Amino acid sequence: MVYTHPNIKSGIMVWGCIAYGKKGPLVHLDLPRLKGKAPKDHKWGGLDAEGYVMQVLEGPLLQFYKDCEKEHDKKMLVVEDGASAHNSKLTAEAQTRLGIKCLAHPTRSPDLNPIECIWFELKCKVQRMPGAYKSINALWEATRQAWEELTKEDIRRVTSKMGHVPEAAIEKKGGTVKVF
Repeated sequence: MVYTHPNIKSGIMVWGCIAYGKKGPLVHLDLPRLKGKAPKDHKWGGLDAEGYVMQVLEGPLLQFYKDCEKEHDKKMLVVEDGASAHNSKLTAEAQTRLGIKCLAHPTRSPDLNPIECIWFELKCKVQRMPGAYKSINALWEATRQAWEELTKEDIRRVTSKMGHVPEAAIEKKGGTVKVF
């Protein structure tokens, strides 16, 4: 998820994960500087595959994945969005090496990913926090606080409604599915 605001010339990118009734860590991602000419208001690039593997797959996601498998005593599947860092050869090799299995789903299908609802709620909470957009540090602290305030029940509410979504998406031939 990326936060930007017109009053600050840049934003932050964060990564987080959820499972049914369980919240993983929130990570403030370290983004590479753009090479060559960049627009005045964009000094940072997005997360590339190398950054995703190092900052997410080999760290917080792997640990969360293993914890969930142990807790539920079954294999878990990771749902990612269509970001290029998620779909690279380097990422696929790392996932195989680490034993992380992903759920195959169509690109541009946010309604099949329950964390998209959580990101929406998180952004709304941060927007309501006074002073959240004063600086990058204030934005990170507000985002971290909003993530900490998410309860197991908030996550259950979103993940429990996802059971019908894959079937509904098939019925709609890939069209948008109303989750709530």
